[in-house]
Amino acid sequence: MKYLLSVVLASGFLLLGCNEQSSILSISEIDTVPNEVKEAIDLEYNLQLIEEDDQTYYLFFRSSGEVSTSLETIEDTLMIKLDEDNANNENLMGKVYKLTVDPEHEVIEAVINGETVPFDNVTGI
Repeated sequence: MKYLLSVVLASGFLLLGCNEQSSILSISEIDTVPNEVKEAIDLEYNLQLIEEDDQTYYLFFRSSGEVSTSLETIEDTLMIKLDEDNANNENLMGKVYKLTVDPEHEVIEAVINGETVPFDNVTGI
């Protein structure tokens, strides 16, 4: 009887563990930009967030240097960290990043070279 109870409890814990949702949080630079994203980009702005759906965004960032990206979360806030190397504000080049967020992220912030900055434009497609 103890063996049967142990097996049932172990199975229950295993099923509960498998039921947890895994994170889909990611950011990556893309080379092939979807047409609707291209149409939404306004070259007047340097930092734009374009929402495709509740979990998929595109980030447009103009920079003259190399850009490295990372993500950090604090509770319901997602921080997109952009660090520029060798930026000189000349010959700005636009880069597009695809961002996938988890459902619990309700706030998205941009941090450029350690400084929180507002998005110039936020739009949806």
